[in-house]
Amino acid sequence: MPGVDSPAEAIETPSAGADAVKLFPAGRWTLESFRGVRAPFPQIPFVPTGGITAAAAPLWIAAGPVAVGMGSSLTDGPLHEATARVEELTTALNR
Repeated sequence: MPGVDSPAEAIETPSAGADAVKLFPAGRWTLESFRGVRAPFPQIPFVPTGGITAAAAPLWIAAGPVAVGMGSSLTDGPLHEATARVEELTTALNR
């Protein structure tokens, strides 16, 4: 999954055979700016990654990507805390 940080980079990836496009770092984008980029390119399966928190993930999913990538914002800390964040995220996404 190639990573991009601009619409110009994103438009090239499907023709290069990419199944999805990692928008990185997503933390540099607002949900409004992501929607603005996604609107003219509905055929591009975006996966925003980097800087997405468990609390923000449902909002990002609602903005239309095929998935979001999450790392340390979900898994940092003791196992019981990470497990609780995963459970909270799962609940929020299933609403």
